[in-house]
Amino acid sequence: MTPVGIYQFCQCVREIARENEAAAYDEADAVLKRFEDPHYYPSLPADARKFYIAGAHSVRGTFGIFRADGRGALESADALDRMGLKLYAMIASQLRCLFYTMRAEFVKASVHRERVEIHAAHVGSVWQVETWEAAALLLVYPQIGDVVGSTRLAHRLERLSKTVPSLKRSAWLARNAILLTRGDPATRPAVARAVAEYQKQTPRSYIGWGGSMGYIARGFNLGGAHAEAKRICESALTHLTPADGEYLLHFITLDLELAIADAALGHPDDAIRRLDGLLQRHAQSGHGLGLGLLHETRARIAWSAGRLEEYERSLREVERYFVPTQDAGLVGKYRRLLELGAPSRTRDQAVPAPSGPSISVTPTSDLSISSPEQLAMTAVMGRPGKAL
Repeated sequence: MTPVGIYQFCQCVREIARENEAAAYDEADAVLKRFEDPHYYPSLPADARKFYIAGAHSVRGTFGIFRADGRGALESADALDRMGLKLYAMIASQLRCLFYTMRAEFVKASVHRERVEIHAAHVGSVWQVETWEAAALLLVYPQIGDVVGSTRLAHRLERLSKTVPSLKRSAWLARNAILLTRGDPATRPAVARAVAEYQKQTPRSYIGWGGSMGYIARGFNLGGAHAEAKRICESALTHLTPADGEYLLHFITLDLELAIADAALGHPDDAIRRLDGLLQRHAQSGHGLGLGLLHETRARIAWSAGRLEEYERSLREVERYFVPTQDAGLVGKYRRLLELGAPSRTRDQAVPAPSGPSISVTPTSDLSISSPEQLAMTAVMGRPGKAL
């Protein structure tokens, strides 16, 4: 029945704002197949069916870009282009932009970001995709340690939240993601308040809950409170399902910080085993950013535990995933990792500098200087063969 179809579509759209990505993707996929089948909803006029199909593609594509395998994202973008309407063409370009950004393929992403702006000039507004993009980038800039990009994103979300109240939470997350990675003692009272506020929240009550718990754990790890970081990660992970693991950037921080905590507490084998399980699961996904972050943490843990062959293996993978991005922050991560095992090698000898400026979805300045997070991580890691 047509009312049932419309109700199911609205239920599917409702999930966009919740931390139920896997369920939302499956619902959007099922609703899309029904709207495309003429045997469903026979009383729905053809022109209305077209718009529901486009809406279902928008929702499925929105969640598809966050999947490690990216399933359905580019397919939905192509379908939106075929609708022949400028608004949907703009959404299609935004899907592609974010799809590549989530994988740190910033050169490809920038091409589609330019197309979004061209479409916006024709349509007359970019409000819809601007608000969506800003919230999605919370999964990228804080994760890669881009303090400049994270700060600009926080300011952008603050501005948007004045007209879109639901983005106030995203702006708050952006501010705290920066705050929780700084080792400045003056920020500790604010950090404590942020931690207390996060821990009062209902698990999975909003999209980004898993990532925010991961950043809390990162703050504890950087402060040397590894047992507390481990407790937070293990508690949060009990609320996740196997299907959630496909949404790599939403939950990867929990696994990374739990591995760091385990290694620091004298269990490097457990830490490497956890990371190896994730690497095996996502080996065929082609998700360069996620795989690179996993190998970066694995390399640091292996080096600190004196497992130099394991360190070298992951170092090569970090090079493979991060250096081709030409992003100064990610290339800098590789350089610092390289210097752990070869302190006498100069930075210029280790890897060539990125050609041209750092390429990103939002303008950033030179990020080759170590961020507070990166400096703190180096201090925490110690020397080869020593505890983290």
